[in-house]
Amino acid sequence: MDLVTVKILGYDIFNEGLMYFEIDEITTIYEILKKIDEKYGASYEKKFNRTFLEDVVTNYRIFLNNNYMETSALADKNVKNEDYILILRPISGG
Repeated sequence: MDLVTVKILGYDIFNEGLMYFEIDEITTIYEILKKIDEKYGASYEKKFNRTFLEDVVTNYRIFLNNNYMETSALADKNVKNEDYILILRPISGG
């Protein structure tokens, strides 16, 4: 198994800043998001009153190795050893 670093920016989302996931040889970004949902989905939904998977693909920004990923590409883009995924929460203010 390869190790992919999943970096979460926004401590209030998961109460963890840096997570590591062991993945199969060929895994997509969406598969990693599903693993995050398996681990944190219930607490996320309790905190935000919506599911993580629905929220992340509609409201968050996903980057793979500093490259922004369109939502339509999440199921097609494979991750590999040494890759990192950055999940940015929406920011509001003025």
